Amino acid sequence: MSTMAPTLAHLEGMSDEKIVAMYDALAKNTAVGTQQYLDEHRHRKHLRISQTMGKHTKAIHCYTVVILIATLVNRFVAFL
Repeated sequence: MSTMAPTLAHLEGMSDEKIVAMYDALAKNTAVGTQQYLDEHRHRKHLRISQTMGKHTKAIHCYTVVILIATLVNRFVAFL
């Protein structure tokens, strides 16, 4: 890789393992020029966490709807 900073398209096209490997390789030789790899790695980690939280939020919503329906059915049966 050249001494120029990688483009965003290049970083986004790299796998997580490749980003970590590139950072490790550059960090051995320099203290500058590695921040973009750390930023991309952090961004991907936060993206995965956000996606997981979105799935959990949808599940909680579904459970809430099911409990609401069960409660309404129970109240209806109780008044029969």
